[in-house]
Amino acid sequence: ITIVYLSEWMKNMSTESKALGRYPYRIIPNGLDFEKYPKQDKDKLRKELGIDNGRKNILVVGASLENEQKGFPILFEALNNLNRNDFNFISIGHLNNKDIIRNDINHIHIDQIKDIAELNKYYAAADITIIPSKEDNLPNTMLESFANGTPVMSFSNGGMAEHIKTGDNGVLISSIRVEPLAQNLNDFLDNKYIFDKEKIRQYAEIIFSDKHQVER
Repeated sequence: ITIVYLSEWMKNMSTESKALGRYPYRIIPNGLDFEKYPKQDKDKLRKELGIDNGRKNILVVGASLENEQKGFPILFEALNNLNRNDFNFISIGHLNNKDIIRNDINHIHIDQIKDIAELNKYYAAADITIIPSKEDNLPNTMLESFANGTPVMSFSNGGMAEHIKTGDNGVLISSIRVEPLAQNLNDFLDNKYIFDKEKIRQYAEIIFSDKHQVER
């Protein structure tokens, strides 16, 4: 048999195993059908979604936004610790307590989106997507954000560390703690990072095309 891994991180973890380490392997990431991720006009989408207030848009997406392993509590604490509210925070996913975010922060919450085209609107309208996972393999939220030309901020672990390049297509944070995440959010809001959405999209098309994965 041949073992297929989505990332170098998963391969390194698995090849140390007595059960799987003896088999040949290939690394084939998840793929996207880019016909379902068309390029979109960011300004037009912001007007459609009602977030064209001149503020930057910070997005988080997850099945459950209460999952501690995915690091969402760390993100919420970091946002609440910011001494500013000059941004929109958009959260998509199940969240029992909407009041977990400070009242003075403009928090737009959507409990569930099943339609890819509708979800893409939020990815494309966002200025950055946050993936605060404590450990993750190769989350599709990263791929989908890249496909829409939107950078990703993440802790440096798992498959995220293999694809996110600080200043190019996102921001990698070395320490999984509230303080460095809050500091990097501040830096982002202060325009320390300027991203090229076309380059981010191109990277996704080269690395994460489903056609390339089939060939592999």
